[in-house]
Amino acid sequence: MYTRSIANRIEERSIGTSLLFSMHSDNPEMVGTSATPSRPVLQLAIFVGGSLFIVQLGLAGAIGGLPIAFLLKDQLHVSASMLSLFGALSGVPLYIKPLLGLLIDAQPIFGSRRRSYLLIAGVMGTIAWLLLGLLPHQFGTLAPVAAQVNLAAVTAGTVLGAIIVEEGQRLGATGRFATLRMMASGLAGGAATIAGGYLTGYDLLFTAAIGASLFALLFSVTLGMLREPERATPRRSWCRQLRAIRQARELWLVLGIFVLILMAPGFGTPLFFFQTNTLHFTAKQIAWMGTIGGTAGGVPGLALYTWLSRRMDARRVFLIAVAAHAATTLLYAGYRTLPLALGIITINAFTGAIAMTGGMDLATRATPRAAAALGFALIASATNVTGALSDLIGSGLYTHWNVTFLNLVWLNAATTALALPIGLLLPRTLTQRREGETPPGSEAPGSDGTGV
Repeated sequence: MYTRSIANRIEERSIGTSLLFSMHSDNPEMVGTSATPSRPVLQLAIFVGGSLFIVQLGLAGAIGGLPIAFLLKDQLHVSASMLSLFGALSGVPLYIKPLLGLLIDAQPIFGSRRRSYLLIAGVMGTIAWLLLGLLPHQFGTLAPVAAQVNLAAVTAGTVLGAIIVEEGQRLGATGRFATLRMMASGLAGGAATIAGGYLTGYDLLFTAAIGASLFALLFSVTLGMLREPERATPRRSWCRQLRAIRQARELWLVLGIFVLILMAPGFGTPLFFFQTNTLHFTAKQIAWMGTIGGTAGGVPGLALYTWLSRRMDARRVFLIAVAAHAATTLLYAGYRTLPLALGIITINAFTGAIAMTGGMDLATRATPRAAAALGFALIASATNVTGALSDLIGSGLYTHWNVTFLNLVWLNAATTALALPIGLLLPRTLTQRREGETPPGSEAPGSDGTGV
């Protein structure tokens, strides 16, 4: 559905070992010492989490999701399938994320492998959002400019994803970094839904000004906080990066699981039309219901995954979560009133948070550190492509084949459950390590003066 927020990678050393963060530290050279490794790690988490929040909120389908959706539906009078098509077209940058990952991994800009890309993304996003508000409000005009907004967000998200892969693997904290990513995404989605509900009453230019401000903030935060003291040089050939990905069997298994889960015929856009045309929910009701339910269910779900990941192997947690999420999807069959809708959203957000965080944890573990940006971008792009196709299929069935909303719910739950057999094929080398256990051969924090 277009109103969902859509939002996310080397040398032998981790990039985090060469990042300096000027966050009120009395000793800016503390990065690289083993005496107090926790403070730089906290600084890294704050920077990555805050930047992810900004990027996810700044997506065209996030803070602009409801304003653009209502503009298309009520002013331009597009159908459900056309609204879904708009989301697919504007989301093209999300589908080419692997190409960005390959570029970011291999080619530094002005001696910087991370900082320069984030600064460029900040400038691109600011300009694109302003154009989105100023240009004529037509389908053919809005879609490509919204794609430019998403290109800036995807570039920044890919850089931040590379840091998550590298530092998560090095510190044995893939689950915690996955939780951080999902938390930032969830908070941004909640903020976008609330803000979007209110912004529907104003001209799109007002929304565009807020979006531009977010990317200007990303530029300022990166400029003030992120340092790369060593001048990066172009890395090994792109062919070797691609070979590392091709030989990563575990990554392809995780990718297959994501595709199966997300390829289920989606009912996001049909749900939007069901909410507005059949149940007559207002934009503010949709906004608050999604935010309250998503927060009330998502935050406990993230917390439970963090707790479970320290006590159970990753495969068992993930399989239980996927089964539970497929089952709770069926609750949408009772989506009839505001109280029922709020309860359904909350329960579904709870199981969905555990399942998606578990999947991201596995993806982070399976990504080769020699191609961190490319590997994680591949997972993100595959999920975005299949998610868009899922929504297109669901919208087409709903609009042109008269498949009811209830039948779409049953199809979605059944197809999601098909991921369970593939999950059983995940190798123990990937899943048996619990959160907090450093992978064999990984560098311990601060062990040689290069820890964060």
